[in-house]
Amino acid sequence: MDKVSDMGYDTVTIVSMNSARMDSLPKHARGGYLNQLLNGIQPDIGVLPGDNPELGNNVLPEDKYGQHKTQEHNTLLLFDVNRICMDKQEQNRNVFNDLMGLDQLQLAWPEVTVSTPKPCQTVVKTFSLVAIPHTLFEVDNSRNNELLLVNLITLSQRLAIVNGTPVLIAGEIRLPMQAIRNIISKQNQSTQEAFLKGAHQYFKQFNFLPSMTKGSTRDKQQLFKMEPIQCRRKDSVVKTWSPEHADCFIASKALEMTEPKGINVGETLGQQVQMKAIRESCVTKTEMHIPVRPPKHHGG
Repeated sequence: MDKVSDMGYDTVTIVSMNSARMDSLPKHARGGYLNQLLNGIQPDIGVLPGDNPELGNNVLPEDKYGQHKTQEHNTLLLFDVNRICMDKQEQNRNVFNDLMGLDQLQLAWPEVTVSTPKPCQTVVKTFSLVAIPHTLFEVDNSRNNELLLVNLITLSQRLAIVNGTPVLIAGEIRLPMQAIRNIISKQNQSTQEAFLKGAHQYFKQFNFLPSMTKGSTRDKQQLFKMEPIQCRRKDSVVKTWSPEHADCFIASKALEMTEPKGINVGETLGQQVQMKAIRESCVTKTEMHIPVRPPKHHGG
């Protein structure tokens, strides 16, 4: 499917199933649920809760989706193999240093490469995607969950600085939206201060003033400055969550993300859906816009 819009940008569709978590369905229905969902919406990337570790070939559309698993073998990410590549970041394990509560065996944190549609494929975007299982954040333990989010943001900012690419965080975060915003704001400020202090030590040999250092590194700062992208559902209900839990993605400001929307699975798939639990469920969809690069000018 051609994902280049008339507005001059490439589009990556990302769907999170966390807000319609599959553990609310009988086990025998989960495979059919995923199959119908993927065939109906056809996302480029699917984020799973991590409650269905083994997905057989009969579940995923043939020759369409690959799986990215945690080291504990839970599938957290699905991706369109025709234009998305996900590679493990083995060389960056040190980014987990001193981050209490984050187990690299439980998280999926691949480097994602996006290519234009076939047949003439070229790489148009590279970013890190950090996906968390729904079991990472505890029920009714806001203090510990706030610390986990601080460490999750720190991990993502480290990846952004080390790789020089933006980051997207996806998964269920058991915190209210305002708490998430406050934590992100504080982390952005402290990381920016540390980054600029280090950068100025380098640039002062070129007689740069602190203000000049800040301005000349603005693009790099946009990689580690994070922001929440909230889904504003009309019904304001996520059936498997407590009402105070935010339905959102967290993304580098360098990424061009659309506001997530709730998609009613029953309305999307129509007559295919017979089970009431599936008909009434909602998933969360967002899009990443990637400006199409103009052709190189070779002179003449």
